[in-house]
Amino acid sequence: MPGLGALLLALSAPAVFINAIGGQNGTFTAALFGFGLGLLEKRPVLAGGLLGLLIYKPQLGLLVPVALLAGRHGRAFLSAALTAATLLAVSVLWAGLDIWADYLRNLGVLRQIILEDGTGVWHRFVSVFVAARRLGAPVELAYAVQALTGAVALIAVALVWWRKDTPLQVKSAVLLAGTCLATPYLQDYDLVFGALIVSWLWHAPVAAPERALPYAAGLLLILPLL
Repeated sequence: MPGLGALLLALSAPAVFINAIGGQNGTFTAALFGFGLGLLEKRPVLAGGLLGLLIYKPQLGLLVPVALLAGRHGRAFLSAALTAATLLAVSVLWAGLDIWADYLRNLGVLRQIILEDGTGVWHRFVSVFVAARRLGAPVELAYAVQALTGAVALIAVALVWWRKDTPLQVKSAVLLAGTCLATPYLQDYDLVFGALIVSWLWHAPVAAPERALPYAAGLLLILPLL
């Protein structure tokens, strides 16, 4: 975005404030998404490497391989896969296999405490799964609703990225919006990348409903505050 408008948008997004107060990594995730998707057409290898770094938070990179494959970005896909595999290999060489054994052993316990029971943390979650749980759905039904929503998001991302005539800004916005619907583990500070969705849609070279877009963009930005 030209001028100081982008800086104002970035700093004024409530998710940035929430992220800073909590000392979380939402801005780092947004930077990887922003640079990775923004450089996809001009620097595919570098873009793929940046997207591959999202392996540090895999629940937010679920649909990235789908988008890259559907969009026929083979070089970026291979770069992302190689980056992720390299980081995993380095972690094993640096810390050994025990750290991964501990991670897998604790994964079920953490899933039950944080996602399924959610004592003390559900108020920060904005995922479909937690929304279903807070509305009283049992765990099995909440997982089913999440799986259905994730499948719809996956299909939508694949279809949008498959079309060659769709601008990259729209594809990127759909990918991030679909990510919000596909992952059960999504907290308020993760929504820093909502500012990217607003920026991309606002400047996409397509006809947009001028009356609806400002309201939709505003609601997306203030969602973490609410």
